Amino acid sequence: GDQAKDRNLEVFRTVIEVLRAGGCLGFAPEGVSRFLPYMEQPFKTGVARIALEAVRQSTEAGDADFKVNVVPVGLAFTHREKFRSDLCMSYCKPIVVDAAYAARFGDSFEAAKALTCRLSADLEAVTINAPDWGVIRCGITAARLHQAADSQLTLKQYL
Repeated sequence: GDQAKDRNLEVFRTVIEVLRAGGCLGFAPEGVSRFLPYMEQPFKTGVARIALEAVRQSTEAGDADFKVNVVPVGLAFTHREKFRSDLCMSYCKPIVVDAAYAARFGDSFEAAKALTCRLSADLEAVTINAPDWGVIRCGITAARLHQAADSQLTLKQYL
């Protein structure tokens, strides 16, 4: 309701202030955390809207060089359901959001939509996504069958 909307706006204001002050933040653009074999789609546009608004406010305040680097980070666990499971973090190239980026689009809605699509594509490339857990188990089994008997798979190879 209205209370949730007010809290959301307050979070946006605070996060934008942190970015404008040079801070670094982490977000889950899916907007949810679920135990699924794929990323929940479509992504929420909050990350993009926050980055674009921070750039807009900074530009209006006279800082034409202000930018936000959105760095997609893919997470892949060996056993997500187990506490302290091994984790592989894959960092993508930063997506630079600045006044020039925002100017390429007709309006902020289109810019946010494009940035969210890019973020989704980058994360899709560095995470494990399958229609169900059975497909993932088959892939892991195939990797184990094809490894030499006297070798160990690295975490990256396993994932």
